[in-house]
Amino acid sequence: EWVYYKDQVQHDFSAFPKKAGDLKILDPACGSGHFLVEAFHMLLAMRQEEGESLEAAIAGIVRDNLHGLEIDPRCIQIAGFAVATEAWKAGFPTDEYLPLPNLACVGLPIRAEKEEWLKLAGGDGLLEGELEKYYDLFKNADSLGSLIQIEEGGTLVPGEVLMQKLEKALAKEKATGDPVAEAFGETASGVLKAVEYLRGKDFHIVVTNPPFLGRNRQSDFIKDFCKFKYSAEKKDLSTCFIEREKKFSIRTGYYAIVCPQYWLNLKRYEDLRFKLLNQQKMLLIAQLGPGAFETINGEVVQVALIVFLNDSPSENSTISALCRSNAHSAQTIDNEQMLIDPDDLKLNQLGQLKNPDRRILLGTVDNAPLFENYAFSWQGIKTSDDLRFCRKFWEFFEIMGGWHRFQRSPIKTNLYSGFEDLIFWEDGQGDLTSICQKGAAFRGKSGWGKEGIAVGLINTLPCSLYSGEKFASEIAVVQPKSDAVNLQTLWSFCISDRFKKQIRLLDQKVAVTNSTLLKAPFDLPYWQKVAEGKYPNGLPEPHSDDPTQWLFEGNIVGSEQPLHVAIARMLGYRWPEQPAEEDSIDALADQDGIVCIPPVWGERPAVELLRSILAAAYGSEWSPRKEEELLRQAGYTKNGGLEGFLRDEFFASHCKLFHHRPFVWQVWDGTKDGFSVLLNYHKLNRRTLEKLIYTYLGNNWISQQ
Repeated sequence: EWVYYKDQVQHDFSAFPKKAGDLKILDPACGSGHFLVEAFHMLLAMRQEEGESLEAAIAGIVRDNLHGLEIDPRCIQIAGFAVATEAWKAGFPTDEYLPLPNLACVGLPIRAEKEEWLKLAGGDGLLEGELEKYYDLFKNADSLGSLIQIEEGGTLVPGEVLMQKLEKALAKEKATGDPVAEAFGETASGVLKAVEYLRGKDFHIVVTNPPFLGRNRQSDFIKDFCKFKYSAEKKDLSTCFIEREKKFSIRTGYYAIVCPQYWLNLKRYEDLRFKLLNQQKMLLIAQLGPGAFETINGEVVQVALIVFLNDSPSENSTISALCRSNAHSAQTIDNEQMLIDPDDLKLNQLGQLKNPDRRILLGTVDNAPLFENYAFSWQGIKTSDDLRFCRKFWEFFEIMGGWHRFQRSPIKTNLYSGFEDLIFWEDGQGDLTSICQKGAAFRGKSGWGKEGIAVGLINTLPCSLYSGEKFASEIAVVQPKSDAVNLQTLWSFCISDRFKKQIRLLDQKVAVTNSTLLKAPFDLPYWQKVAEGKYPNGLPEPHSDDPTQWLFEGNIVGSEQPLHVAIARMLGYRWPEQPAEEDSIDALADQDGIVCIPPVWGERPAVELLRSILAAAYGSEWSPRKEEELLRQAGYTKNGGLEGFLRDEFFASHCKLFHHRPFVWQVWDGTKDGFSVLLNYHKLNRRTLEKLIYTYLGNNWISQQ
């Protein structure tokens, strides 16, 4: 008896055959046959357990059990060879006839003209309309593949009459051969064979890993087809396959899919979730994570394995959720081990309908009012062309007309971060609006000029305080709805692990939406108490010791990169927030922005000028030991000292620090004691360029050599 007990839950296999030989399995997007090969070995063990000989069991699996459909004729040939190879490897004699695998290419478009089809209706208008409908489908088979459904009955045309005419029309497609049959030296009509499988509704198990294709990347034909045939599932081709698998399944049959898991959470899939939660039993959701596919690197897409039973749920129906965070604490998780030995979470299926937007949440949501009751969340500006409309602030000597400060996502949570960019705003009336935004340039305008929290929308949701400036679409600005919630309360909540955990429970997509942030439960009294304990005097005033932030005031002592700041100031660079009044460092700075590392034209070598600036900055703290400490802090561990750092390491380090947009340039002939100068490129106009060429290099350096 095929009944599996776990935690007092019984899986219903009552509609299944009593013998493994009668079990029908289908992969409707089989690719090169990975799922079919895995199923082959499972079935072989089952059939031999029932007493079949090895040879009979293998032949029976290929002939009766396994079925596959695929839109790509090359892939379906590979799948056929994969199944046959497993059969031969398992012990089937190579000199005996192996049944042709039950695989069909459903991407073979018909070649006949529509008039030829319609003649078969013999003047019957209703039959002619049905034949025309199927003609249009099969004419586009190379786009639709397994999504084509052969509906028998349900119209005024008797099903057997329609199928007779349809088969007669398709039988003429002799020029379109079956790729699998041809690969094994046989002949068959590929289209007719595909139709035979597309009619199937008697599969006990259907499982697939379908194409992932969002609606914005679909052709117009596929969009229109899915809108008509898969209205709730149309947002992605993969979710359309959920409904298609159901159509292939018997009542109380099982079907499973590997698909992007974002449909479990995103608001635009709410109708699909409502439909499935009410109509189908969801037995298992297993998070496979971004590393599910060995051949795809990086966090391209978060995927899940989802198993359904083609039956209506009851009030007691539960979903087993295998969450990577539940199964293992380590970062690297073996999915196979997670599925074999799960630490699963049981979710009441119909209870998911009570979640915000009917999201399917693989965990427990805090029982508290939603954040949206207390806060706004604003979406930022998407320029569509950052290379044209955005710059780093240090690329300008001063912030020029038309440019405006532009806050972006922090790399990690920091009180003040993401303050590096400028946007070519032109008061919202320039090219940004007319070319790229087309009237949508004012996203987030309601939040400008007010205090708030900038929340990065990817990965770990890093946070920073909001500056009140224009801000980018990769952050959402969260602001209180009333005086009942102060900024430190918002900050305490947004930087907490609890906030991030709840958001990631609501949405596992790499990038979440600004509206999702407001769906987190928010216990106002609790977070007010946390904020009072951590920030009794409020949050600190805007300040940064990071020279890549426009809040930085040019201070050497206390900065995160004192050597880099000292060198920039030695060359006369000034930060936007640097005090206007000159100090002792300004008095030592070079006036033309050209400092030679070896001495030229009677000037002091760069290392001496830099030491003078550092001594002025550190006062009594300055010493050779302090110099060594600053070099270590800058990552320089060689024996060349400060001069070696200036000559060999500084420029590469400066480029890395300032996002490969350096404002200090090094002109060097590449030899250890050769000509080498550092330049403030903001001062490199015609006059200073001529001075560099004809004075420093031409008249002095060459004659000195």
